[in-house]
Amino acid sequence: IADIVAERDQNKPIQGNIKADIANNTQSIFEGRLTRLKQEFALPNDFSNFVATL
Repeated sequence: IADIVAERDQNKPIQGNIKADIANNTQSIFEGRLTRLKQEFALPNDFSNFVATL
């Protein structure tokens, strides 16, 4: 889980030169990975609070 969060921090689409569709796709991929992890490990529903604790 920590590896995925670290990867997300490195690949956040925060640059102004990234097209909106690419940024949205990057976000969707990350959310999908977190959803699969949640299902696999029965993580809490509120990812924002969960990630903030890491």
